[in-house]
Amino acid sequence: MTEKGTLEELLWVQEPSGGWDGLELQFPKWTGSREDWALSKAVISYDKLKWAVFSFQPYKSPGMDGMMPIMLQQGFEMLAGKLLMLLRASLALGYIPMSWRHTRVVFIPKPEAPKFQRVKAVLVP
Repeated sequence: MTEKGTLEELLWVQEPSGGWDGLELQFPKWTGSREDWALSKAVISYDKLKWAVFSFQPYKSPGMDGMMPIMLQQGFEMLAGKLLMLLRASLALGYIPMSWRHTRVVFIPKPEAPKFQRVKAVLVP
């Protein structure tokens, strides 16, 4: 898949009605202190983000958003700047977007035990 194809797939998965063209976003007028922004920049670095994205197996099951790690991995260089801004803003402003708060719990039976293991799927932005 090409970089452009990866980005188009990401947009389609996130907004199947036709991408983000013309999508108007409403942002509250929040501001973080200089210290909040400095801390977010220190905590969320390019290297740490790259490590996190590439620590997943490429074809690991997708989360509730349908995105597989391979999509972020193949488009990483194009997405890294936007992801850094998004994650740093979330930390500095103390706000977690509503879509990141959804989880799905799946019970997976283990063959050696009659009990179920609880697995929590969390969205990865």
